[in-house]
Amino acid sequence: MASKFSATNAASSPKKLAKPDPLYAQVQRTIAEEILSGRWKRGSQIPGEVEISELFGVSVGTTRRALTNLVSNGFLERRPRLGTIVSERSSQHDLGLLFNYYRLHANGEDLVMSSTRILSMETSEATAQEQEMLKLKPDQKEVTRIKRVRTVDGEPVMHENIVLPIHLFPNLPEVDELPDLLYQFYGAQYGIRIASARESLSAAVANERDCELLAMTDNEAVLVIDTIAFDKTHKPVEWRILRATTEGYRYINEIR
Repeated sequence: MASKFSATNAASSPKKLAKPDPLYAQVQRTIAEEILSGRWKRGSQIPGEVEISELFGVSVGTTRRALTNLVSNGFLERRPRLGTIVSERSSQHDLGLLFNYYRLHANGEDLVMSSTRILSMETSEATAQEQEMLKLKPDQKEVTRIKRVRTVDGEPVMHENIVLPIHLFPNLPEVDELPDLLYQFYGAQYGIRIASARESLSAAVANERDCELLAMTDNEAVLVIDTIAFDKTHKPVEWRILRATTEGYRYINEIR
């Protein structure tokens, strides 16, 4: 049986919500941070929507949307007769959480929570490089490209280009319906579980796109993270290139 969640503990020093993001995203990000930090214990029953709304000073509708997204992303679970509890799965072994949260830290080592904004989503024939990286067969050349920017407290810190094979991910939802954490979405919507990923890290000088999206100058350094995600059969299912500012943040990938 799930232990009762302490509203006092949940509300202890609630973080100030950043203004640039929608309220539901701010609530969602703050609760996720509480869970990842261990302040909201796994298996604990959380307060009701009204109580959480009062804690954050938002409407019940805003809280409901934040909690629904957290359930979809695997942070929370809904249990019959128990209500909503913090997921008992270890986030340290959940690749969806690991690759989206555990790698961005402030230089003071504090974990920071990012939110995403989709810039574009388009479908077309794969380039030769995309075909090679995703091991596409001649009849599997269509891909969807998703371009996103990640922000921390409204400030852009990363931008990423995600390439998905159409034959694995057909009929993707509209841009405003895509969740931040895509790995959980792949599993829930398409039955594709990310079992492993191969990352290549390198340094580069900011290009025109970096300067435009991350408010950088053309002589600043960027961190380039090239990631191929694999399913349980070790088939590549996603190719992602992320370019991040190194000003004020560091990338930490801790796998236990």
